[in-house]
Amino acid sequence: MREAFDDRSIRRGIVVAEGDYLACQTWIEGTFAREFTQSPVGPLPPNGKGVVFDLINIFRFDDRGRLIEDGYAPTIAVPANG
Repeated sequence: MREAFDDRSIRRGIVVAEGDYLACQTWIEGTFAREFTQSPVGPLPPNGKGVVFDLINIFRFDDRGRLIEDGYAPTIAVPANG
C-alpha cells in the first residue's frame, strides 16, 4: 500500500481493548499514484485521485505486550472529497 499511494496518512479513531485484544477504527488516505497490487480483486491501475480506506484493525498481544496477531476488516474505500 505504501508504494501505491503518495502522501499516505493514517488516522486512528475509536480504540477498544478487551483482554489480549485491541480493536481500532483506522482511516488510510492518499493519492492513488502507482499500481495497487494488494487489492482482493487483483492489481488496480492508478488514477491519480485521492482515496480514503475506512478499516477496523484487530490486534492480539501476548502476556509481555508483544503483538502476536493482527488483522483488518475493510468497511469501505471511497474517493477523497466525495
